[in-house]
Amino acid sequence: MHEDFIREVLARHPGRACITCSFQAEDMVVLDALRKLRPDIPVLFLDTGYHFLETYQYRDRMTSQWQLNLVNLQPELSR
Repeated sequence: MHEDFIREVLARHPGRACITCSFQAEDMVVLDALRKLRPDIPVLFLDTGYHFLETYQYRDRMTSQWQLNLVNLQPELSR
């Protein structure tokens, strides 16, 4: 059922879709379903500089394993 919803959203916005992801459990479920339909979808990660080291390690591991199109976004001003 969620795949039908994802297909509908992708069809409404062809070529313009992306997903924001903090690599938490709930994000990974949606990302997994989405990447099966659009493996090249941009995955936006807001790097605040306040994430735990384990979050960065997990992000990097999953980016490699799933061959994600990761876009690491950082603020203009650092913490």
